[in-house]
Parts: sequence; C-alpha cells; structure tokens
Amino acid sequence: MSKQQPRSRPKESNIQDEEASSVLKLGEFEGVPTLSTSEAAVLISAVKAQRTKLGKPMKQTEVLTQVEDYLDIFARFKQKENVDAVERLLDGTPFERYERSQLASLCCADADEAKTLIPSIAAKMSDEDLDTVLDQINKLRSTSE
Repeated sequence: MSKQQPRSRPKESNIQDEEASSVLKLGEFEGVPTLSTSEAAVLISAVKAQRTKLGKPMKQTEVLTQVEDYLDIFARFKQKENVDAVERLLDGTPFERYERSQLASLCCADADEAKTLIPSIAAKMSDEDLDTVLDQINKLRSTSE
C-alpha cells in the first residue's frame, strides 16, 4: 500500500509565547500595526468606496459580509471623524499600538475595567489619568451614536 500524501503542509510550531498579560508579548506580531474595530470598519468602507469609484467593485463574499456584520455590531464609533479623534487622543498616551486598539474597541467604563481587560497597561498610566482618557473616549462614543 502506498502512503497517502498529506493534504496540507505541517503547521509550524510557535516557539514564542504570545500573550497580552501584564507584560505584552505578541511574538511574531510584535510591532505589527493593529486596528480597532471602528478603524477596521472605516478602512473596509473606504476601500469598497474607492474600488467602486474606480469601476472595480469588491466581490461581496460571504466572509466579507460576515466581517461587515460583525464590525457593524461591535465598532464603537461609526463616524470617521470620531474614529480619528479617538486615535489622536490615544496617540498621546504611553500605550503600545495593540493596547490603544484594545482601548478604542472595548470603550472601558473606568481604569479598573481597562486594567483588568488589558493588564499590560496597568503600570503605564495612573488611574486618574486613565479615567480622564476613558471619559474622553466615552464622550466621543456618545456623540457618534
């Protein structure tokens, strides 16, 4: 009997640990730009509009529809101006890009919730300063609804 060839290549084992705990370890994704759910929604919308304008509309696949549905539900900011304002606000913080994306996507109510959900930010900013940033984010959120 002949041995069957594998249908896919073997998965490479990831030697590095990836975790978003008190010390951010993103492995091969270290330094890779990340997007909040709102930024992803704006980006997809802009790409679709640009391609339609150029006469090369994107094929509306099932996956694209599912992604758009997901982003429509979970993107906290619907208007590009508010997405940009949140990005500018978070750019002035000591947080890594991944942490900023998480803060913009989660819209935490207070510093305790943010530090529980994103442990790597705990030592980077005081609770009072973080509460101020989160309040500003939530004000932008309320104006975008």
